[in-house]
Amino acid sequence: MIFDAIKHFKEDPSYNKLVRNDYMILEYKCPIDVDKLQVKLEWNFINFVISGKKDWITGGKTYSVKDGDAIFLRKGVYTFRQYFEIEHCVLVFFIHDDFIRNFMRENSAKKSGGNKI
Repeated sequence: MIFDAIKHFKEDPSYNKLVRNDYMILEYKCPIDVDKLQVKLEWNFINFVISGKKDWITGGKTYSVKDGDAIFLRKGVYTFRQYFEIEHCVLVFFIHDDFIRNFMRENSAKKSGGNKI
């Protein structure tokens, strides 16, 4: 089974979050009690780890993140391995492709016009 994370976070009122059309900022304390799970993420995201440790696995590579680390992951399907020694708490910035395109368009125009970002 693949867990649809974006849909779940948007629809569940129990999470502290700020949701707009093309981004969502979410505080997430992982309640999942399985050590390995496959998730589908339809938006890109930056995951800043407040506490705990998690491995993100994709394309045969494993990316480990722990307290104080941040990771940018493109939308897609990931398997993650969770560790239960410390509560896993993260601040997640979900970013839709439209947000990235608009940001690049606006800032490319400023750069080409001689203005600094």
